[in-house]
Amino acid sequence: MDLHLHHDFTFQPDGSGRVHVRWSAPFGPHSPDPAEFVRSELQGARGVDAWADVTCEVVDDRLVFAATAWFPDIAALRFHCQGFHCNVLDFAVTEHDGEVSVATRREEQNMMEPLPDHSSEDARQQWLAAERAKLQMARGFLAELFEGLRCTAILRLPGTLAEPIRGERIDERSAQFEFAGQSLLTVIDRLLTDDEIMLDLATRGELTPNAALLRLGVPATVDLRTAGGTAPAFDYEAEVAAAREAMGELAGTPAELPPSRTTGAPLSNPRVFAVKLVREAGERGIQPMGQNFPGISFAVGGDLDAPALRIEEATLDAAVADDGTDLTPADEWSRRISFPKLSEDGLTVWFDVDLPPPPDDSGGLQELRGRVLVLQSRGEEEFDLGFAALVDGEPGTCFGAQLVRCSDNEGTWSCEIQLQVARDRIRALLLRNGDEVQELTQRGYSSCNDECTVEYAYEGLPENGARLCAVMATDLVPLEVPFVLPPIDWLGRTR
Repeated sequence: MDLHLHHDFTFQPDGSGRVHVRWSAPFGPHSPDPAEFVRSELQGARGVDAWADVTCEVVDDRLVFAATAWFPDIAALRFHCQGFHCNVLDFAVTEHDGEVSVATRREEQNMMEPLPDHSSEDARQQWLAAERAKLQMARGFLAELFEGLRCTAILRLPGTLAEPIRGERIDERSAQFEFAGQSLLTVIDRLLTDDEIMLDLATRGELTPNAALLRLGVPATVDLRTAGGTAPAFDYEAEVAAAREAMGELAGTPAELPPSRTTGAPLSNPRVFAVKLVREAGERGIQPMGQNFPGISFAVGGDLDAPALRIEEATLDAAVADDGTDLTPADEWSRRISFPKLSEDGLTVWFDVDLPPPPDDSGGLQELRGRVLVLQSRGEEEFDLGFAALVDGEPGTCFGAQLVRCSDNEGTWSCEIQLQVARDRIRALLLRNGDEVQELTQRGYSSCNDECTVEYAYEGLPENGARLCAVMATDLVPLEVPFVLPPIDWLGRTR
């Protein structure tokens, strides 16, 4: 991925601020249309109060997106960037005794299994072989994502920077940091050959990518602080108000710009679907139910008041046993809920909550609560995909559409279409034969972020001049939905 990301942040003492972004990537046949890129970015970003100076154009065979965004809380800021997320550009701001620090948000999972305690030499060699086999498999995938990645971050703090400064000082308040994705691949190559570094990281329990980068002298985190007092760099409310007033000038986007996040009613009928308890695991190769650590897991779910297109994320806020033991994971990364799911009708969400083993003297959970961020649509609109002819390889004029294949199988016509849009936004595909409209039947799909390939068919053949049109979900609204379970026992039954 030949992707260049440039972010220029100006921070306020309370963690709000503004950022100028400029992203560029090669422009080719399967690149998104610039107007659709703008639409998806402004709809998909999270934690943005207002936008200004938004442009997207092709410059020297590269698609270049530039904009200014205002954010109320840097910790909640997430740009969409066609589904690509680079956590080296995630920061947190803290204020203490009048001074401010800005640091990389360290929310990483271990990239290797822990080295068993008191391992023999044979056990260490087995561990090295097993973990290197995983790293070797992951390297190809990571190369596709990161080999051409270049990130630059300029951080402008609300006060004079204190020494020492990791990065390049620009002025008394600002520093610049750069990260190349190739650095991560270089580190992986070193881990694949250097026993000493692998075992050193494992012995210290530092098995994250950042720890490996730092161990090899590659700075991949930011840690800045001020000294001598701070003051706001600009009037945040005034700038946001002015930017919001001017947002109507962003052609084609104002009617579809959702609020950064809206809070909805809690999930109704919150319940436990399943429970898994693993009492002993992780030693001497014991992995009951495929798990190598002890703990208890609940499959939890509830119902929405309106269908959702997809679940963006889910977070656990609290898990407390009835004896008062707090089982809530300590770090934010561990409180994130992996792989939340949505029912076919979009009305029910469910997900796994993983907790430490329950205390021996407790009878269940007194409290289990969190939040789910879903994306809902408040409207639909039909778009002509713009195929001049329904033939193999024909390009369209909307959503970066391209007809990959058309076929006739004994009177059943089918087509395969590539689109630069998230699949869940496609509500229907229509074939317009003159005055007749036929809804096609979906046969299959593949998708990744804001790209998809869909296959549709219908009984009959298109006439000359027939048009393919897509009905798309519009007026997208990110909705944060709380969930609160009643007290339950360890079998998930309401008490």
